[in-house]
Amino acid sequence: MASEPQTVRVVRFGIFEADLQARELRKGGLKIKIHDQPFQVLAALLERPGEIVTREELHQRLWPADTFVDFDHGLNTAVNKLREVLGDSSDSPRFIETVTRRGYRFLGPLESLPDGAASQAVTTPQAIVISSQERKVRWRWVLLAFGVLILGIVGTWFYWLKLASDNVAAPKSVPLTSYLGTQCCPTFSPDGNQVAFVWYGPKQDNADIYVKLTGTENAVRLTDDPARDGSPAWSPDGRYIAFLRVLSGNKAGVLLVPAIGGPEHKLAEVSDGDPWSTDLSWFPDGKWLAVTDQGSIYALSLDTEEKRKLTFPPSGRDDDSPAFSPDGRSLVFSRNFAPGVSEIYLLALSENLTAKQEPKQLTFKNEWSKGPVWTANGREIIFSSGVGSYEGSGWLPGARPELWRMPVPGSGAPAQPHVTAIQGATPAISRQGNRLAYMRSLTDLNIWRLEVPGSNRRASEPVNLISSTHYEDSPQYSPDGKRVVFCSSRSGTREVWVCGSDGSHAVQLTSLGATITGSPRWSPDGQRIVFDSNAEGKSDLYQINAHGGRPRRLTNHPANDGIASYSRDGRWIYFDSDRTGRREIWKMPAEGGQAVQVTRNGGTVAFESVDGAFVYYNKDTDATGLWRIPVGGGAETEVLKSVVTYAFAVVNKGIYFEQSHRDGGISVQYLGLATGKVTTIATIRRPVADLGLSVSPDERYILYTQGDQTGSDLMLVENFR
Repeated sequence: MASEPQTVRVVRFGIFEADLQARELRKGGLKIKIHDQPFQVLAALLERPGEIVTREELHQRLWPADTFVDFDHGLNTAVNKLREVLGDSSDSPRFIETVTRRGYRFLGPLESLPDGAASQAVTTPQAIVISSQERKVRWRWVLLAFGVLILGIVGTWFYWLKLASDNVAAPKSVPLTSYLGTQCCPTFSPDGNQVAFVWYGPKQDNADIYVKLTGTENAVRLTDDPARDGSPAWSPDGRYIAFLRVLSGNKAGVLLVPAIGGPEHKLAEVSDGDPWSTDLSWFPDGKWLAVTDQGSIYALSLDTEEKRKLTFPPSGRDDDSPAFSPDGRSLVFSRNFAPGVSEIYLLALSENLTAKQEPKQLTFKNEWSKGPVWTANGREIIFSSGVGSYEGSGWLPGARPELWRMPVPGSGAPAQPHVTAIQGATPAISRQGNRLAYMRSLTDLNIWRLEVPGSNRRASEPVNLISSTHYEDSPQYSPDGKRVVFCSSRSGTREVWVCGSDGSHAVQLTSLGATITGSPRWSPDGQRIVFDSNAEGKSDLYQINAHGGRPRRLTNHPANDGIASYSRDGRWIYFDSDRTGRREIWKMPAEGGQAVQVTRNGGTVAFESVDGAFVYYNKDTDATGLWRIPVGGGAETEVLKSVVTYAFAVVNKGIYFEQSHRDGGISVQYLGLATGKVTTIATIRRPVADLGLSVSPDERYILYTQGDQTGSDLMLVENFR
């Protein structure tokens, strides 16, 4: 007797799909390699989402009763391999949660899909006897199905007839701005005919708030304070625009300016805001603003200036990008888990504007998801997400995230995000719901080579050494000067690459698919490369063979570790970490092991002197001084008043470094350690990215990252629906 055909179960979670019968796992539609035991663990958890699957149950599933095996070690290995495939972390689980001393639990929403091909399985025909009663029942179902089919055809015909009669236009995307430099963070006026946004202006000298009428060219400048302004939000009554102004002391002011121009009014001060993000949102009645302060979302009263705390992120997390729903009953926001990893959350609100319960996590993408906004009917949200480069709490101008669309739970649609095929960030939707605005990046970074003038060499023009239509940055010469390691996004995500010193024969070393992978550095013998990545959910150090292979994770601390370099003897790796609550320089054995704190007053990027006597470092991610401390410990000494953070290189007798100028230019300079004299090597008038500086071993060439195209436009989608 032939066996009964079975429908294959396909379970979707995030960007993954698991075929539980074929034992296959796909990521973004592409099949990825996974061994049997890790898949069996995954299948067991997917069959009971949200429930604890005990270690004993997994033991019985993975190994028969008569199998003798080191069960604990075997299960731990299977779970670790599964997490590696999913890009998950035990410290910050996205999918697989460890329940101490009990087992494991699957987190996040699932969608079960029938496999269409499997439903067409072929079976052996058999003689089947049908009773008269069965015939009556079957005919009733046939007639019912036929009636449903007719109703469907008629309904579809009427739908298209109405659509044609209404003459509904197709969505159309057109440039909203095309000014010099970067424009971002649009917000619509209540009637949807004007847009406020952030721009550095025609002189590219300061970030201010501008307003323009859609369909016209000229923009009106609303703010002109020397400080940077950003994150505009138009009030529901159309009278004011709220915005953030960056202040000294890591503070930001929350201000109001009349939409037609006029005196500003300061409402409050909050922790340092990001002018290139959307950190303000109006409550529908216009009496409250959602603001970000000290890592949480607050409701700020315009009448009393009271700040009411709405979110309470756990330790090591912080919240931003708030957006009130059109009815004021919900708030969506972004929760940051680690550098380059954030997810969208939904918070239900009470009538008196307090949290009704713990926020619900909506996305499980393990990417940088930001700027959620509501559709006009309150049933969906649009947000930007991707694995492009990022800095601080916002997108780098050169990042290339995409806009995603997602039904909000309770709207009746499956709560799964889907990509819109629009490349952009900082979205905004008009209150009428028919217009969508967003920022589209136009930046292209490439690696350039500068020849150092010498006694027998004249100054020459820089040469474009490594380029593509994507990001190329963070170059470092190998110790013998024959190769260059760098980061590139040409494969779709930032990965570590190696090429010849002339830029030829580029080879991809890593395929981590992480949000952040960067700062590659050679070992003194040229056989290994250390770099940082958040492939496991938070930033850690990794080491890989310079000729390829599988990266090995060196750090596994709850803090974020990154920007590493080797000691001159190759025995130690210096890196920065926030293990103490702020970024300091640490060092660890080159093969991994216990880390030792080096600095006590702050530190970010460190290189050891050629003689191994000192460690040179700076203290911030902006322009800052350069310091040094003896390798064996002691007092720190300031060496230079100002250098561009990542852009300095310690050589035999001095230090090459970049220094920024008020006109936006960058000069490459040299400090002689013996004389203390600073010499200008070259002045670069094109935009230079703060992504590393490297000098060839013979000190003839300098590599740096240049913005060959910089900026962004605002785009407008008409007839959005």
